[in-house]
Amino acid sequence: MNVFEKRNAAGRVIEIETSFSLYPAQENGLKILFGGEVLKKMDEISGILASLYIGTKDLIAMHVAELVLFEKPITTGEVGKVIARVVRVTEKIVCVYIQVFGGSTQEPDAFTTRYEGFGLCVVTKKNGRKNSRKMLRNLEPYSDETPLSDIALKVIEFLRSTRIELQMLRGKAARE
Repeated sequence: MNVFEKRNAAGRVIEIETSFSLYPAQENGLKILFGGEVLKKMDEISGILASLYIGTKDLIAMHVAELVLFEKPITTGEVGKVIARVVRVTEKIVCVYIQVFGGSTQEPDAFTTRYEGFGLCVVTKKNGRKNSRKMLRNLEPYSDETPLSDIALKVIEFLRSTRIELQMLRGKAARE
């Protein structure tokens, strides 16, 4: 699998592009790629890109959430292409915009968008002790200055507020 990367003026990796094939064990009875397989690839790629973006040996990015829109499935005989780009970094989150395209290898210029969304990653320090990682809260803010960066902020806030509301709901249910 080939991976292509782009860097910004500061030398940070801000975009990667890769491709994947559909294997028989990855398809369902309708001869389409299981959606979970696509989410898995999107999760892995957002974590990899966030780690490359941070670019520090003792730090690692971990995918923690996503907001993904499914447009059209990838079917048997098609291949997928993934383009992921860091669009926003807050003090705690690296937000990656991910597009998954699908199509025939015979017509690579005719690939169409199949899935797209945002992957959110936190950054932790590697310390060698199992289950003792702490999330960094002092990342240098970054925006790619595109409309996607503004959408990314909304996604971050939506997922944060949803998590808080669910925690409150679980707490309320435990008290009842």
